[in-house]
Amino acid sequence: MMLRLCALILALGYSLPAAAQGQDRFITVNNIRIHFGNSTGGRVVQVFAGLHPELVRGLIVEDVGPERPRSIADNFARQVQAEANGWASEDELFAELRRRNRTVADDLLRSYAHDGTKRRDDGRLIWKRDPALAKGFVETELWRYVRQISCPTIYILGGDSAIVPPEAQAQLKQTIKGVTIEIIPGTGHYPDQEAPPAFIAIVERFLARIPPA
Repeated sequence: MMLRLCALILALGYSLPAAAQGQDRFITVNNIRIHFGNSTGGRVVQVFAGLHPELVRGLIVEDVGPERPRSIADNFARQVQAEANGWASEDELFAELRRRNRTVADDLLRSYAHDGTKRRDDGRLIWKRDPALAKGFVETELWRYVRQISCPTIYILGGDSAIVPPEAQAQLKQTIKGVTIEIIPGTGHYPDQEAPPAFIAIVERFLARIPPA
């Protein structure tokens, strides 16, 4: 059976357990067994794999772990507040994205600036996201779910990211049997976008290790 790679970045009420539970029928109907998630999506797939180990044959988590400390939650809230006034043009937003994401390709950043925004009534560009999103970025601890993960699992981390610190990596190795932790040097929170060839090579090696259904 062909393995299906699915990015599950749902936020039903911005509750990670609710988002994971809300996927049940979608997962079953589409026969998805290999799960991938980055950032909040990575937290969702960790919870889902812990709640439903019988439904998951492989888990790929990108630059996120079982913990979201207060510092990271507060940083995102400050970012949302700072961006509340939007941008005058796509070029202005692109220039800001370029400064913040120096290793991501220009065409991808321009796509974000174009497809990820909408015009406010006053003509300024703002992100297409629920203004209440920041309320879901609270201090989080998911070890009770991660302890139930039984499938082959890999965490792919950015070498310049501090989101999954060494102590959390060590605990993951003690918690999930056979877990793999790969670090891509010179990348931050989005290794798949910052170093696509390296990321794809790691994922392909991981998928090759998963026995066929």
